[in-house]
Amino acid sequence: MSEIFERILQEKQNEIDLLKAREASSNKAWQGHFRQYEELVQAAFMALDNNSPECHFHLKQVLVKQGWCTMCECSPCECEGQYD
Repeated sequence: MSEIFERILQEKQNEIDLLKAREASSNKAWQGHFRQYEELVQAAFMALDNNSPECHFHLKQVLVKQGWCTMCECSPCECEGQYD
């Protein structure tokens, strides 16, 4: 009886460990998204405050770096060769 109980406990512990690993991975991904969002907001405000071509170029670079298409303005790109 104790062997069955120990096996069930081990299975449940494995499930808990898997869920903890998924949670850690998810948290790390969200932190990365938040950093990207902060970078985008900072670049946008810099472009608005300075209204200079350099700031607009920097904002465009940040958008492209984050996967935005400057032609269709979508992420991911939905152009499908429209602008080739």
